[in-house]
Amino acid sequence: MGAIEHGGPSSEADEVLSALRFETRLEKAVLARIAFAVSLVQDGKNVPESSNFSGGELKRPTFFGPDELFIRSLLAHVHGKGDIAEDAFFSNRSMIKNHIDQGSLALEQMYIESGRNADGLIKRLVDLVEFRDVRNCADAVWIFLSVKHYCKKPIWSWNLTTPINTPIHI
Repeated sequence: MGAIEHGGPSSEADEVLSALRFETRLEKAVLARIAFAVSLVQDGKNVPESSNFSGGELKRPTFFGPDELFIRSLLAHVHGKGDIAEDAFFSNRSMIKNHIDQGSLALEQMYIESGRNADGLIKRLVDLVEFRDVRNCADAVWIFLSVKHYCKKPIWSWNLTTPINTPIHI
């Protein structure tokens, strides 16, 4: 069986991502990656399963870019699995969908708490990377790589030999 080429957020998460796209001017795929990363850090393997299987479509190459193997490895690590079946990895009933759906809710809450301000939301995300007690440095790297798309200056200054749970300074 070949790779599943389409997956995507639930209709509720798709609405949140569309609204945030309008406010932040970030592409929906970038917001979906950020939502995925936030949920991966906040919910980990305890992410609730989505009960909504309708919604937006997200093409595999658009979501993963060149990072599919990294994302698969990170997801397997966080969920404590040696391998993830293809339909559990990327489909409308997958772990990635569950994380996008939960992360979208978290992004919406952060946006509201930031006074419905796009720059405030981005600052909250950067603060999440810098100050949260991240369980795994790879989780922080993923959020960092997702958020860096928004920043207008070169911000990669993190030493990859930094121990786990060391804050990343941007």
